[in-house]
Amino acid sequence: AGQEQGYEHAGQGHAGQGQAGQGQAGQGQALPLRWRWRVLHAAGAALAAALTLWAIYGFEVRRLPGMPLPLPAATHVAIYRSLQEHYTLGHPAFLLGQNRDRGWWYYFPVAFVLKTPLPTLILLIASLGGYTRIQGYRDTLRCWGPLVLFPIFYTISSFFSSVNIGYRHLLPLLPFVFVISSRITGHGTRNTWRVARIACCVICLAWLVLGTLRISPHYLAYFNVPDGYRYLVDSNLDWGQNLWQLREWMEHSGVERVYYAHFSPARPEVYGIQVDMLPPSPRAVPFAPLDPAPGVYAIGATVLQGVYTPDVNTYAWFRAREPVARLGHALFIYRIEPRPALRWAAVCATPAPTLSPETVQAGLGRPDLRVVLFDCTQAWIYPGGEGPGLFVLPPDIAPPPGARLEARARHADGTPFYNTHRVEAVLVAEHPVDIAFNGPLDFLGYRLDGHRYRPGDTIELWTFWRIREAPARLLSLMAHLVDAGGIPVAVGDGLGVPIEQWRAGDIMVQCSRFPIAEGMAGAYHLHVGVYWLDTMERWSVRLPDGTAGDHIALAPVEIEW
Repeated sequence: AGQEQGYEHAGQGHAGQGQAGQGQAGQGQALPLRWRWRVLHAAGAALAAALTLWAIYGFEVRRLPGMPLPLPAATHVAIYRSLQEHYTLGHPAFLLGQNRDRGWWYYFPVAFVLKTPLPTLILLIASLGGYTRIQGYRDTLRCWGPLVLFPIFYTISSFFSSVNIGYRHLLPLLPFVFVISSRITGHGTRNTWRVARIACCVICLAWLVLGTLRISPHYLAYFNVPDGYRYLVDSNLDWGQNLWQLREWMEHSGVERVYYAHFSPARPEVYGIQVDMLPPSPRAVPFAPLDPAPGVYAIGATVLQGVYTPDVNTYAWFRAREPVARLGHALFIYRIEPRPALRWAAVCATPAPTLSPETVQAGLGRPDLRVVLFDCTQAWIYPGGEGPGLFVLPPDIAPPPGARLEARARHADGTPFYNTHRVEAVLVAEHPVDIAFNGPLDFLGYRLDGHRYRPGDTIELWTFWRIREAPARLLSLMAHLVDAGGIPVAVGDGLGVPIEQWRAGDIMVQCSRFPIAEGMAGAYHLHVGVYWLDTMERWSVRLPDGTAGDHIALAPVEIEW
């Protein structure tokens, strides 16, 4: 009022000017008063929050290490300090086939999409889209800005979290999600559009109810996709909540004792279950991850994916198999029948051993087991000339015929690491012979991938050899493709198993490859033999017809135009 009078009587003397001056003074007092009340309100709210937090800790006052004075709610401060240390150190986590200790910036967005029910996500998106269309951007910001401010900042902070262990860390967002989603049924729009939005809401809520009933009573294991354990584990899915179901399954199946692998501190004996604990439990019994002992195994989804285990591949053997039962979507049951013990293991060593012999022996629980290193790109080795045995190969190398996949191991970043394959018997030659060379090798026969070829093809020849003894000199296996005049046109010499790995009785299979060039046509022969590397002298051999020579001629091959 004083300000208005000042404007009305401007230029009418000192009295009018005085009134205007009083009005301006009044205006100058109003602004600080408004902010004063706001500061008082904020301080009062902060004080009430602090007192509430202090009351939760029983109005505790005590001193913490490193602090000069006692603190109210000191336990809360100690928890905060431990959390900061936790975030500094990181935490084992799993996401989309990868394992890390420091997390991923996109972990919580992915978890939110995978575990927030689809009906809720649809309602949220529809409601957000409706704000700008119905109210306009300015009204939306003014009315709903305070409501979305916390979710926005909370979501952004989650990008920097180094502890990625569960959707539960997103629970503070859900009240805001529900309130915002409820706006889909808001007023102030045309009846047709409002009816459509209400129908959408009813459909989504019914969908949500049905989805909840479908997963009941295993609500923790809810995912928008099947086999959620392939994407997220830990408290997203698996907190050791399925011991009741394990007991019921054991009673129904007549199983008295199982091997149990889980990271939960829950003690199965409390549930009346007899178990042998496996890693990562400190009470774990001896366990061979590359060749588990016969029995029934109950393995939690979290450790199955390599979280908290000694190695990400501790349970890779089980990841390659379908369980006989899935309890609560989070505990997997496997049954391993008795089988013959392994006699050897052979590890591909090109360009370097996939696993060290000591690691293989430890993984098999057999420190005395023979482990042979060889070049899997050009040979196979069957130590002792019998099975069963285990091949440890790079993931891009096909196993020999008759081998059965045992496990697929991966690196922590999800890329393939190695595969293991079990063989029960030695691969035999399609064209068997038994010819002794004038040296410590016998030729047992060969396999050929065909007899007719064309330019651009590759002839693949597998020759079989039995080792009588380990030689003292270096040697090479000879394989030549020769024309009708006996002239070599392609050479496939080599040795895929170093002689220092040889023992009497071993069966060695050597692969020789002959690319067929343009212009080659007609009948060709394959010659095989052995020669010393230091002198290039070929070994002599007595052929089945009684003649002597320095090579063996195999069946002819035909190259067509």
